[in-house]
Amino acid sequence: MSRHRFAGQRRDTCKTSGERGSGTLLVLSVVIFMLSLASAFGVFGRYIVAGHRAAAAADLAALAGAQAYGTGKDGCAVARAQAARNDQQLSSCSVAGDRVDFVLSVEVSAPVPTRVPVLPAKITATAHAGPVR
Repeated sequence: MSRHRFAGQRRDTCKTSGERGSGTLLVLSVVIFMLSLASAFGVFGRYIVAGHRAAAAADLAALAGAQAYGTGKDGCAVARAQAARNDQQLSSCSVAGDRVDFVLSVEVSAPVPTRVPVLPAKITATAHAGPVR
């Protein structure tokens, strides 16, 4: 008898049957880890975007309020309206100084779209503006 292999016959190279399927579990574990990591980056990315939106809305509200206050209008009311146009909420507004030399300070809070129990539900940003010299 000759020891020739014929087409279609499989040669079993696995010495023990206990290792069979271990590659599948390894790949599955790596995929689950990568998906978890991607979702964590997505959640923290949303917090970063919310912070940038709050900062931009605070800057715009402070500038609009300072311009209005310099012309004799209520700067905090204008700042509140500007923050509302950007879908943000004005938390606080204060003016220090007189009509010629002043600083208008605003604090804007922005909700975070994805809520994580250990992280804050709102991001706040503060901005200051005054007259142009």
